[in-house]
Amino acid sequence: MGIVPLLALAGDSGWASVIAPLVLLGTGVELGSAAIQAAALEAAGRERAGQAAGLHSTLRYVGSITGTSAMAAVLGPDPDAGLFRVLFAALAATALVPAAVSSALPSSVAPDD
Repeated sequence: MGIVPLLALAGDSGWASVIAPLVLLGTGVELGSAAIQAAALEAAGRERAGQAAGLHSTLRYVGSITGTSAMAAVLGPDPDAGLFRVLFAALAATALVPAAVSSALPSSVAPDD
């Protein structure tokens, strides 16, 4: 939810008002990253762990590059504060979808033994 404060920024907001939400976003992404990679490695099994790790890393970079490119395409060469608000609102709404789906998942899975 670190993106929500970015919705309230004005066009003349300084960098100091952006730092805290970005730190919160980065912390949340990194806290989830280890769990996601661990799940990918566990699902792949020991014999394919290297492939799973490489694929996870590659797709993380591809997603980052694609997201940055899409953001640049939406904002254009001279963005105003209104475009940033629309973009951050869309990102916040997009983040709520996996949060809602994951909250509906069972808290634990019984072993297949």
